[in-house]
Amino acid sequence: MQHPINSYAIEEHANILKQLCCSSLEYLKQIEQNPSSLSHPTEVEIEKDDYFNWLEYTVSNNLIEMCTKIRILLDGLELPGDLPYSPEAEAYFEFNDTLVCIEGCVKDSLRECCNKTIHATSFELFNKYTNDGIYYWSGIVILSGKQYKNKWKVGLNVFNFCRSIKSFLSILQNI
Repeated sequence: MQHPINSYAIEEHANILKQLCCSSLEYLKQIEQNPSSLSHPTEVEIEKDDYFNWLEYTVSNNLIEMCTKIRILLDGLELPGDLPYSPEAEAYFEFNDTLVCIEGCVKDSLRECCNKTIHATSFELFNKYTNDGIYYWSGIVILSGKQYKNKWKVGLNVFNFCRSIKSFLSILQNI
């Protein structure tokens, strides 16, 4: 018997992650532009550090939970034998640049995105600066690890990955 997987639980993680991808810059702008009247510059920096620590944990935790559920769903998936296409491939290739290989050999698929997320030995948010000098999360995570003796490193566009997941779930509901 397979674990019961509810698509709403997967969609909840995907929606949280998509919101985080889109909100980092705005959140940090608000901290910069609206400091407390009692705060010192170091307190603003501490607030930003606290935010990035929370963000890293929250993104990692939601990705792992979502990917684990997707893998369980994929492993137990029984599709009609006469289906002329792969729902997983259709959903993955709907969005460009979801998974970018930085080092090693990586397959393009939702399953591979999940595997790399679950088995990563290194996880980091890919942050960048605006022209105004605000440091924020770009919506990409850098994952790396080893499969047997082969090192791998990838960039995962979390927003596009979550959109692919939602598309995949929608396709499955219509089969």
